[in-house]
Amino acid sequence: LLRRRMRLRRWPSSCPLRVHSHSHSYSSCSGGRRHCRRFLDVSSSSRSSSLASASDDFSRDLDLPLHPPFAIRASIVHSTRDSNVSTRGSFGCADLEVLDDAIVVVDAHGIIAEVIKDAASGQSSSKHMPEDIVTHNLGPSRLLLPGFVDAHAHAPQYEFVGNGFGLPLLQWLDTYTFPTEASYAIPHDDHEGTAAARVRAKYERVVAHSLKCGTTTCSYLNCIDGPSSLVLADVAHKAGQRALVGKVSMDANAPDFYRETSADAAAADARTFVEAMLERYGQENSLVMPVVTPRFAPTCSSSLLAQLGALADEYQLRIQSHLSENVDECLWVLSELFPGAGSYAEVYETHGLLTPRTYLAHGVFSTKHERRVMEAAGASVVHCASSNANLMSGFADVRAWQDDGVTVSLGTDVAGGSSISMLTTARRTLENSNSISILRRQMAAQDVICRVEAERDEERRRSLASAWTSPDAPPTLSVADVLHMATRGGAKALNLDDVVGGFDVGMHFDAVCATFPDVPGGDVLTPICLRESDGTTQMLEKLLLCGDERNIEAVYVKGTRRI
Repeated sequence: LLRRRMRLRRWPSSCPLRVHSHSHSYSSCSGGRRHCRRFLDVSSSSRSSSLASASDDFSRDLDLPLHPPFAIRASIVHSTRDSNVSTRGSFGCADLEVLDDAIVVVDAHGIIAEVIKDAASGQSSSKHMPEDIVTHNLGPSRLLLPGFVDAHAHAPQYEFVGNGFGLPLLQWLDTYTFPTEASYAIPHDDHEGTAAARVRAKYERVVAHSLKCGTTTCSYLNCIDGPSSLVLADVAHKAGQRALVGKVSMDANAPDFYRETSADAAAADARTFVEAMLERYGQENSLVMPVVTPRFAPTCSSSLLAQLGALADEYQLRIQSHLSENVDECLWVLSELFPGAGSYAEVYETHGLLTPRTYLAHGVFSTKHERRVMEAAGASVVHCASSNANLMSGFADVRAWQDDGVTVSLGTDVAGGSSISMLTTARRTLENSNSISILRRQMAAQDVICRVEAERDEERRRSLASAWTSPDAPPTLSVADVLHMATRGGAKALNLDDVVGGFDVGMHFDAVCATFPDVPGGDVLTPICLRESDGTTQMLEKLLLCGDERNIEAVYVKGTRRI
C-alpha cells in the first residue's frame, strides 16, 4: 500500500491547461524532524528500488510546520502574476505555473523569502535557507496551492444555507434573510452576556468551516448591528483567518424591525464601527480590516449612500455591495428608486462608492455600458454562480466581464450559495460557464429544427439540415481560470494582490495543502481517486472538480498553520 501511495507522477504528454512546468520526481531521507539534502535517483531503471526505499521515509515524514520559519518542499500550482484574463490564448486559459518539485522558504514573519523552482538542483544554492531550517516534504500525493479568497459571504446567513432555494431574491430576503440577520443584534447592555455568547458561537462555526475549506481570506457582510460585527471581526482574528468585515448599512425598503432609523443614524453607526475596527486592529493591518457595506441600492437612501461614500474616501476604505443580481431588482432601481441613473453601477458612482477599492457581487444583468462604467472606475465584480442559480437570478457571463477589462473574483455568497466551500464555488463557476455556451448553441439548434419540421419539401429539408453549423460561442472557463479567480483574482478585487494570491517572494504565505489519501482502507475517504498516471495538473483538475474539505489537510495564514 505504501508503494502505491508513493507512486511516481509523470508529466502527461498532453495537458488541457497552459502551464510553465518544472517536472522532477523526488524523494528525501529523514533524520527526525531534520531532513537531509540528499535525493534518490528515480530514473526508469531504478524506480522499484527507489520507491521501496522511499516509502519508510514518507510514512514518517508527513508532519507539517505550525509556525515560521520553515521550508516546504512540494508540488506547487499557482496562477502567474502576469496572467491577463481578458487577453488569453485560443483555449482561454489563464497562465498557471506548475512546479512539480519546488521549495518555498518562509521567514520568521510568515513572508515568502524564496521559491526554489527546481528543488533537486537548486536547494544547495539557496541564499535564504540557513542550514538549521527544517524542510518539510509533502510527498507525491499532496499539492500546495495559494489560499482561497472568498470575496463575498454573508456570515449570519450561514445557519439557513439550503432553505428557500427557488424563491426569487426579493422574496427570499423578506422570508429568510432579514429575520435571521435581525436575530444577531447584541443589546447594548449585553456585550459580554448571553446574547453576545450566542452570537459568538455562531460566528465561530462559520469561520471555522470557512477555514477548513481552505479559505484563508474572506470578505464578510454581517448585519446592521455594530457590536455584533465587532464580535465577528474578533472571532476571525482569533481563528487566524484574514478577514474583511462589513457592518451592513440600510435605511429604506426593509421591514421596520430590520432597518436603521435614518440615514444620519446609519452613517454614524457605520463610522463608529469603522473607527472601532481601526483602533483595535490598526490602519495598516492586512489580517482584519473594515469594509464600508451598503447592503444594496434598493435599501439605501441617497443621503446614506453619499455619507458612506464620504466615509470610505476619508479612510480610504474598501467598499462592498451588490449589483444587477435580479431583473426585478434592476428595474426597481432604474425606474423607481434612482430613475436618473444611467445604470445600476452609476448609482454607486454618483455617491462616491465606485472606486478601485470597490467590489460588487453578481452583475448577472449588467449591460456592456455598465461593464464599461465599472472598468473605467477600476471596480471589480464578484461572481457568485451558486446563488445566481439557486435563487433563479440568471447566468452571469464571466467572459463578457473579462473581455471588457473588469477583474472577476469568486464568492460563495452563503446562504444564497449552497456551500461555504470555494471548491464547490469553483465547480459551480465552471458549470455556469458551460451552461451559457450550451444554451446559446441549443437555442440556435432548436430554431433550425423548427424550420426543418415546418418544411414539407424533402429536398428543402435536406438543404436546411446540411446548411446547419453550430454558432460560435466564447470559450468556456477552464480549471486554470477558476483557480485564478479564486486566488489572484480575489486578491486583486480586495486590493490585496501584493499580499496574497500566489507564491511570489515578498507575499504572505497563505496556502492550502491538499491531500489525496487514496490508500484503500485508509482513515479518510475522499471523493477523489488518483490513477498511477495522474500528474500535478490532473490532481488540480480533480481537486477543483471533485474535491471538498476532506481533501484539505492544512491551511496557513501568514505562515502560521490554522488547520
